[in-house]
Amino acid sequence: MNVSAVARRASRAHNRVVRWRLPLYLVILAVAIWAAQDFPYRAISDRFEGTATAYDFGEVKIGDDPSWVIEDDSAGWTERLLYDLPSVPTIWIRKTVEIVVPAENASLAIYVSLLAAHEVYWDGALIGRNGTIGPDGRAMAAGPLDNFYAIDPGMAMPGPHTLVIRASPGVPQLDGFFHAIAIGETVPMIRSRIRSQLVPTAGLGVFFVVGAYFFSIWLATRRERDALFAVLCFASALLVLAEMWRWVFGITWDLQFIRLNVIATLTFAVAWLLPFFFVTDLRIPHRKLWGAASAAILVACLLLGGGFDVRCLLMFTASIVISSAAIVEAVLARRSEVFPPAIGLGALTVSLARGGYGFSDSTFFIAFAVLVASLLVSMAIGMKRQKREHESALLRAARLEIELLRKSIQPHFLMNTLTAVMEWLEEDPPAGLRFLQALADELRILGEFANEKLISVRRELELCRSHLEVMACRKGTKFELATEGIDLDASVPPATFHTLLENAITHNRYEGELVTFTLRRACSGGVDRYTLETPLRTEAGRRGEGLGHRYIRTRLEESFPGRWSLEAAPVGSIWRTVIEVPSG
Repeated sequence: MNVSAVARRASRAHNRVVRWRLPLYLVILAVAIWAAQDFPYRAISDRFEGTATAYDFGEVKIGDDPSWVIEDDSAGWTERLLYDLPSVPTIWIRKTVEIVVPAENASLAIYVSLLAAHEVYWDGALIGRNGTIGPDGRAMAAGPLDNFYAIDPGMAMPGPHTLVIRASPGVPQLDGFFHAIAIGETVPMIRSRIRSQLVPTAGLGVFFVVGAYFFSIWLATRRERDALFAVLCFASALLVLAEMWRWVFGITWDLQFIRLNVIATLTFAVAWLLPFFFVTDLRIPHRKLWGAASAAILVACLLLGGGFDVRCLLMFTASIVISSAAIVEAVLARRSEVFPPAIGLGALTVSLARGGYGFSDSTFFIAFAVLVASLLVSMAIGMKRQKREHESALLRAARLEIELLRKSIQPHFLMNTLTAVMEWLEEDPPAGLRFLQALADELRILGEFANEKLISVRRELELCRSHLEVMACRKGTKFELATEGIDLDASVPPATFHTLLENAITHNRYEGELVTFTLRRACSGGVDRYTLETPLRTEAGRRGEGLGHRYIRTRLEESFPGRWSLEAAPVGSIWRTVIEVPSG
């Protein structure tokens, strides 16, 4: 089998892989979203330390009668799942609680979280009230969302007790007002909620500091990658703040749905920014298409999911799958900086799978901190590569600069120039002095800004006109540089237009005529577009890129990394060179 056949077979195999990647990604995404429905729930009792017991079922009775506080019979009471209670004007919840022997000197408390004004009774005695229930049994004022009601030690003797809650949901048209009921030791329960916020608080600080750092870098460099990473960190920090606000600062239950909508919005932002950052940082093709597809998938998760927890879980799942697809694309493209973010994404995946419905308010903070650390390593690798490329560009620019200077003052050039000066001084002393002055001006200007990164267009045009005057004396031809719309205070790399004019004179034969070179500038959308037109006189003028163009390209990359363009081609009897650089 010859080499060309092998190459064709390899090309066909690669095309098949590319053709099947997208359907494969979509299948994996669908399976992941389907599997996310069975992720483990987090029991309310797991949120507290100590011997806390949560209750998901209880007896329920709809209506409002004060005698139900101490009612013993079961008439009208129905056993049902408390998370699926109807939102009626007034509803009663009853639960028989068995108290075992508590620890010595331990006090018990009832944790109640309802989106409703309520009253809590223990063995017929009122032990706590939240908000205000009006005479008609409807909620009139909201209270805290999370409440700990202490039980008097004399009322917490071992044995069965009756817990009764009279509740009036604040939003009658909305079901699902029940959040949690749990009983446990007072101090461990409250202390556990304080301890649980230590890691989120640390994550909040880390995300804000890292985001601020990369935002400052973006202000200096204007690299889109730095801006995306800063926004991703800020969005993560705000998500952490929204999650922990309930336990650190507390909220009333009438604001809970506003908080949940804020969390869903921030989750959408983080879930979209994460894969889009991967695509941008790893230089994956079709970046805008990736961004649009990710947004569409996340919107579908947001609209088609059930409750708030389900929607957030589905969005995180979709984000991880899309980010994994970007990682795979980077691996196939042999991106060296792909491995640290792959490790961080793996940690996020494991955390999501183990945390399940408790991911957003528990393991997210640690896992995302690991991911941010891995992204920092990846960006450090990328910055090291860019620094190496920048240093290489500087070395190339220095070498080309030396070559150009040597070309300008090479012995052959000086010999011919001095010979011309001698002839002019003998035949026409004033003209010879002008010739000598023009040569001195050109060499002086070249020496002044040889080491500068950018110079004003004014100084560049001075150099160009000095060179044209020298060459006019040498060639016996009048050269003229016409300009249109030029901003003399704008900046360009040194010897940019000078090099193009030198190329034009070197590669064409201009004899006994007026030769006009035209330089135009147009500004649009923050970009300066310079167009230099030089007459073509010989086929030599149509040659490809040489030392001069390589010098210009290197200088442009040094001054405007990734934000410039240079195009040169013949247009009829004109050689047209177009250079685009950022304005300012």
